[in-house]
Amino acid sequence: MSESSEQKKKKKRSPLTKRQLASKVTATNLWVPDKQLFDEIKKKRRKTDAELLREIVHRWAVGNRASQFAKGNQKGSRGNRTGAVVIAQTACRNGINAW
Repeated sequence: MSESSEQKKKKKRSPLTKRQLASKVTATNLWVPDKQLFDEIKKKRRKTDAELLREIVHRWAVGNRASQFAKGNQKGSRGNRTGAVVIAQTACRNGINAW
């Protein structure tokens, strides 16, 4: 009886609890030099095409959201610089490589 009660206590978890994949697939043909660079990076990082593309788009989306957030919070002393520039300059000053 104890074995069956232990099995009942375990919850089944979704394999993608934090990240949910979109139902539509996005694909494109790359320029030849871009594809060569993409393949080189893919080989170095030991990732599949899909994993690398997801990572690239995710970084772009996070940066885009961050720049929109920074635009709303800009002070007059920063002038017309976008949030992405401010974040990149701050990262460089702190010795952080964004890519």
